[in-house]
Amino acid sequence: MTDLQDLNSQIIDYGLFDKYFNDYFINNLICPIYENDKYLKLAICNESNLQNIESRFSRKLKFQEFDKSDLQFVLSNIQIKKELIKYIANSQTSIDSDNHIKLFFEKLITFAVQNRASDIHIESNESKVLFRFRIDGALKSFFVLQKDYSKQISSYIKLISNLDITQNRLPQDSRFKVKINEKDYDFRVSILPIIEGESIVIRVLDSNNSKKELKSLGFSDYILSNLYQALKLKQGLILIAGPTGSGKTTTIYSLLQLLNSDKRKIITVEDPVEYKMNNIQQVAVNNKLGLTFQVS
Repeated sequence: MTDLQDLNSQIIDYGLFDKYFNDYFINNLICPIYENDKYLKLAICNESNLQNIESRFSRKLKFQEFDKSDLQFVLSNIQIKKELIKYIANSQTSIDSDNHIKLFFEKLITFAVQNRASDIHIESNESKVLFRFRIDGALKSFFVLQKDYSKQISSYIKLISNLDITQNRLPQDSRFKVKINEKDYDFRVSILPIIEGESIVIRVLDSNNSKKELKSLGFSDYILSNLYQALKLKQGLILIAGPTGSGKTTTIYSLLQLLNSDKRKIITVEDPVEYKMNNIQQVAVNNKLGLTFQVS
């Protein structure tokens, strides 16, 4: 049995869904991967319906077996993936290439936001670009593109983030803002040079997360009671720890909302400042200028 990472490391030809039978593939848990003059390669699982499958295709069939849940994940959101492939392919062949790469990126981040992703990871390797979303703290592979598209995607992200498009040997960080469904979202961008190209991480910053009430975050009554008591103390430390995407930042900003009042002056030191808060003095750490946590 092969795992999902191996399946997602293969570039799937989503055009095969339209060429053959889109609903047939989805309803029978079968995913077409690749086709040439000799054979059609299909991903299947132990519950795939292969009855009379040979009669449906004119080519020789090659099968590769995967776990059912992994295959279902790959088959999900096929329409979105087909649209993304169309936009990115047109960006290299159309006269209006800039508009197509814009449509590709907007479709990508809109889908990520709609699926509650906290991060979008765009990772290059020797021959491919892998797109992954962090949802509920866990990274999930979304789809794969050919390596040929990596530079174009990276350049567009740098452009909208006001970064140096020509720089690919040093890390760069910035942010940009996009309106999705009439709502403004901030995105924090981190680009890291690696031996195979660049690793890009885009953090989704929903301003509503900074306004959530502490009691809405899912804490037990016991923990909530202790937190409320701790906030009444004149001095002390509240340590909040957890993996990426677990809600550390949301929790901290919720606590700050409770403390924020005209009777207090609150100063925060942040790296980076993810959400701007009214009446709170926020210091953004800048190590290059010597403005470190220690100095602040």
